[in-house]
Amino acid sequence: GKNGFILSSLSGQIDLSARAGNGGTLLVDPNDIWIVPGSGDDPSITSPTSQDTLYADDVSNFLEGSNLIIETDSTANTGSGDIYVQSGASITWTNPYDLTFNAYRDFIMQGADTTIPAAASSIMGGGSVNVNAGRSILVEGSIQSSNSISLNANRGSTPTDGDFDGVKILAPVSASTSVSIYGTSGNSDGNHGVIIGDMNSGNAPLVDSESVSIIGASRAPTTSVVRFG
Repeated sequence: GKNGFILSSLSGQIDLSARAGNGGTLLVDPNDIWIVPGSGDDPSITSPTSQDTLYADDVSNFLEGSNLIIETDSTANTGSGDIYVQSGASITWTNPYDLTFNAYRDFIMQGADTTIPAAASSIMGGGSVNVNAGRSILVEGSIQSSNSISLNANRGSTPTDGDFDGVKILAPVSASTSVSIYGTSGNSDGNHGVIIGDMNSGNAPLVDSESVSIIGASRAPTTSVVRFG
């Protein structure tokens, strides 16, 4: 068959490979989710071994044949609707399938952890990478795409209040066709819509593409977009 669409709560084993044609799209919707290094019991299937865990190798393998949407919802019983890509987790695929994260609250890509030790998390894909977060996005691990990258935080019709920056990028973000970044901050003093780079270290990561769009909106009395370097 050709591509299809399946909604999953991460409670079973799912295979969306098609006998002929393109693969399908899998939407997973736990409360909080951690994407961790390695693979689960069956590396050919994306289903995790626990409700709120996905393995980076399993996600990578799945994306070679299908689009993937990882989404947290507003009915969380044990979490806040966050998505984490843990230090050391590397999601890599070459085929032109898209990876989308829809976080009800925050999306966090962790940097290097010297206590484990573990390298910074990373995403490198043959298709587009899309991140949508209801509150904030923190990128401490690199994102690369052979197509496009979009990062959208706190973009709803009624922005979220609180003390946070909309999008904070502390690692390289690069795509072949376009990078689009949109962030709306919280409403506390010192919050920014978009921050690129670390003011304390003076290092600015590369945001690189044929087309780059950066839009920041601050709901606090401060600069909407801050770009260092």
